[in-house]
Amino acid sequence: MGAKKGLKVTLILSVLMVLMAAGWPQEGVLQLLPVYAETADDYVTLGRQAIGKQNIVAANSYFKSALEQNPSHEEANLYYSVTRIAALVYQHEFNRLLDGFGVDADGRDLYNWTAQLPHDMHGNLNLPANSPTGGDITEFIEDTILDEINAALANLDQLEDMSSDPVTPITVLTPEMIGTDEDFEVDYGDVALYRSFLNTTKTLLLILTGYDLNIDIDDIIAKTTDGTLDIKTDLIEAYPEFLKLRRSNLSGAKNALIESIDAYLAALEFIRNEADPQDDDLIAISDFADENEFRWALDQIRRSLLGEVSDPFKLELSQFVHFGWLFDNPVELRSFLCTESLPALIKAHIHPQINWALTHLEGLDGSYEERLEPSDYPIENTVEIDFGDIALFRSLLYALRSGAKTSYSYDINLKLYDLVYELANESFSINEDVLYAYKDFLNLMPDQELDSAKTDLNNAINNYIAGSDFIRTEADDQSDDLFKFDDDEAIEDDANRRALLSAVQTSLAGNPVCLDPETPVQINLFEFYGDPIDLRAYLPEFDRDNEVVPNTFPDPTFSGVFPDFSQETWMWILKNGERPQPAIAANGSNDFVNIKSNENLKIAINLNANYKIANADWWLLAATPFGWFHYQVENNSWAPDITCSYQGPLFNLGELNVLNTPLPAGTYTVYFGVDMDMNGTLDLDQACYEYVSVNIE
Repeated sequence: MGAKKGLKVTLILSVLMVLMAAGWPQEGVLQLLPVYAETADDYVTLGRQAIGKQNIVAANSYFKSALEQNPSHEEANLYYSVTRIAALVYQHEFNRLLDGFGVDADGRDLYNWTAQLPHDMHGNLNLPANSPTGGDITEFIEDTILDEINAALANLDQLEDMSSDPVTPITVLTPEMIGTDEDFEVDYGDVALYRSFLNTTKTLLLILTGYDLNIDIDDIIAKTTDGTLDIKTDLIEAYPEFLKLRRSNLSGAKNALIESIDAYLAALEFIRNEADPQDDDLIAISDFADENEFRWALDQIRRSLLGEVSDPFKLELSQFVHFGWLFDNPVELRSFLCTESLPALIKAHIHPQINWALTHLEGLDGSYEERLEPSDYPIENTVEIDFGDIALFRSLLYALRSGAKTSYSYDINLKLYDLVYELANESFSINEDVLYAYKDFLNLMPDQELDSAKTDLNNAINNYIAGSDFIRTEADDQSDDLFKFDDDEAIEDDANRRALLSAVQTSLAGNPVCLDPETPVQINLFEFYGDPIDLRAYLPEFDRDNEVVPNTFPDPTFSGVFPDFSQETWMWILKNGERPQPAIAANGSNDFVNIKSNENLKIAINLNANYKIANADWWLLAATPFGWFHYQVENNSWAPDITCSYQGPLFNLGELNVLNTPLPAGTYTVYFGVDMDMNGTLDLDQACYEYVSVNIE
């Protein structure tokens, strides 16, 4: 406990844990020592003795009595602040919650906790019926835990500010108290870390209780265990308030987080500047390198929470993100479950953050230059930031704002969980689940902002060109620049981007162009942004397999957006457009692989569906010295014969490991792919597949 160690985030917690561990009881926790005192000092002495006897409840009572004698007694306030948090474990309401969850009545001893939640014979969590709900837990947090945290912080407020006195400890933990061979000093730095921990905990609890979590916990766990949980019906629809905000803002959490950061930085500064030997300090630092980076990050977050920005401009987090605004205008988490709230989410929360960043970048011109030094930033080498970098930042932000405005200019009010449910059950239908269910889908919104989105897109292009021109013509050494075109590949990539953006700008001006030279498809973006249409009215018909019915586009040009398109053009593109892209690798390679028979053969697959959602047969086959095998999705195993592994809609499949084991010697070829005719038969003319071969010696 007295060893020096690097001061990291977890150290905030360690101070409290050390102090609490000193008071964790083993026996007699509910029996106060039958001793009375006359002065506050006497009660503090009795409390310290109770800690030595591992009786946290008695210690807490003595420190409380000391404060009744002298409310400003510093040691009493410190010890009472710590023990009142530790004593929560023995509080009636907390134990009532544990009883409700069926936690063992025996073994609820912080010093030697053995009590557990009930489990069935298979080791699954098995809570009693009518266990406490999410609402019960929220109530306990608000009415008990947060009250005690606030009271504990109030106790710490009674301590004198000793930040300028690095020698005098606030108290000393003796061997009799904590069972060590030597004394340990508790000073201002240790107390500031404890204060930081309390405020961090307060922040998390205020965020947690800021949302509606009132669900039937035992019912959800039981259904999860037996595999019958339906998120749509059992969670989202059963609890219509679930994850909605319970308070209009989370400003209290923001303020607690700021106080937590302030306390941590104060503690770090105090410990850094201690002049006396730190061998007997509760917390000591031997290496500040990691702490300097963490300190810099905390300072950046603090300034962003407060909305503080440097003037003149200086590159810092708060110039780009206003975290404090997000606490004052919190996101309703339930909105992430359905796109019906997505336009409002983008408009109310993402758009203002983009505006915040652009406000600070728009005034910078070609004269701007800033050097980021390792002494001020967590970087190894000096980095130069100039107008070229700022212009590229602005280009990205304008592009994001254009996309945001475009997204909420159309009705995209879909219940996302409904669509996911249908896809998961292989019953998704564009007609039934989208077009019939949402009559206004892709219609223009009354407050659409497509003309403004077009302006932002032009600004994005102009800023990229300006930034690119600046970087291309820089005469000084670019080795320390943030963005640079210092090799042939970077120069070629920039030239390709400039050509594409120039074509987009030409199209925005009303002149149809081909954006991709390899695909001679002209597009007129002026018609899209300048004369907006209800996209829904131009959608074709879809069949039961979610395929476009031929010759059913009401206007294949989409009112001039695609001026050269015909019914035949659309059908050719839909049939011959980008196909799904399967990929397979053996031991990280998609080339021929040689391994030994004692080595594991590791097969991983993934699929880029390229936005196709049609039903398909999924195949994962292996030609082995012992015949053909196929992968079984339902039990993650391999079985003989050529059989379809899965049938259902295409989707983007991230890397999935399907084999990791040694195999007998021989040559193996593993194939992964999909065919677009979902009939359980391998239709090679409809298939997209890749393979990898492995020789095992």
